Amino acid sequence: MINLYDKSKKGTIIISHYRSGGTQLLGSVRKVLDQSSIEFENISEINFDVLSGESFLTQSNRLLETNPKKYNLILLNNSLVICNWYNRGLFEELKRDYVLVVLERKDKIKSLLSLVIWEKLIEQNLFDVEFKSELEKITAMTKFHENLIQNPIPYKHIHLGWEYKMFFETNEGGDSPNVYYHLNYLLKSYQEEINTLHRIENDYNLEKIWYEDYEYNSMYLKNYFNNFGKKVVEKSIKRNYRKIPYVHNNFLDYCDEITQTIFKNWNLNDKINNI
Repeated sequence: MINLYDKSKKGTIIISHYRSGGTQLLGSVRKVLDQSSIEFENISEINFDVLSGESFLTQSNRLLETNPKKYNLILLNNSLVICNWYNRGLFEELKRDYVLVVLERKDKIKSLLSLVIWEKLIEQNLFDVEFKSELEKITAMTKFHENLIQNPIPYKHIHLGWEYKMFFETNEGGDSPNVYYHLNYLLKSYQEEINTLHRIENDYNLEKIWYEDYEYNSMYLKNYFNNFGKKVVEKSIKRNYRKIPYVHNNFLDYCDEITQTIFKNWNLNDKINNI
């Protein structure tokens, strides 16, 4: 297995898609480096300023002007940036200078829907809550579940994390696209994001980590820190681990009927058990 830290490199880049455990994985690397007194720069997510009109080439050069005296940590999960860099052949250079690893989530439906459900969690002040007891946690999350069942999420709220304004906030006259176009185009775009990840993984012979391998077993990540002491790694991973205690596993149940119908047309999780 690959080591997620290599002192001979400029840093580590996790190439992923939204809602696939990238923040947690990057956080584990950050904690291990911090506990090991290694200087690093947490650049985190990289995005283009699309509305500025500035060249993506100029923006890319600026974004990659990292501190040479520190180890740089980058979460590359914006598909616009990933696709642009892939088209320009930038990953050849990045592979030479950085530790590159691909991160993917097997459960595509959860990946697509967990963002809007997380936003609902924030709306109800349930994110980052320190519950006083297990009963209080179960009661609060059950109430959250029941509320979503009774008030399904409208299709307009489903988005990929980067393209929402393109559909709803910048349309002249406030018009919104047809529901069928919106959801089918969104799912096509999402599948293209995954396909691009696969091409990068294969073209550059990169190692892949599945989110599900550490989703409920954070200590699985120990395998990617073999150049650090066992106690430091275990302590760092334990401190970084967090999991939202949802009480229902099928996020599609929280969506309106048209969303459920169109999602099922795409067979997003049809191969989940064969991966």
